[in-house]
Amino acid sequence: MAFGLASQRGDRAWREAMLTRLEGESASRRLARAVALSWGSQGQWERASELYKADLSAAPVTLQPLLRYWLNELEGRRARAGRLNAAESAQAQSELAAPRWKRKMPTWRRSSRR
Repeated sequence: MAFGLASQRGDRAWREAMLTRLEGESASRRLARAVALSWGSQGQWERASELYKADLSAAPVTLQPLLRYWLNELEGRRARAGRLNAAESAQAQSELAAPRWKRKMPTWRRSSRR
């Protein structure tokens, strides 16, 4: 639990140092990397999810509920980020597809047209 909190509070440099220290293929090291990666950049979240899913069953039974909770929280963040990206992409596409005269006018220009 303490490592999870430290991962959440740690900065990029701390996370990189931990990932270097946690190299190896044992389930415990892979799960520790998953915890560190899950609080890293959005680009690291997929790798964290893969590690959690691959090794969660190898964790001690007493830690599995906590690790599952962290995995679910991570998957929730990934889903929200995916929805946000899709909405932003759709918004950008609709603005590009609209005829020039229908595009949103900046608010500073709208007020001067009254």
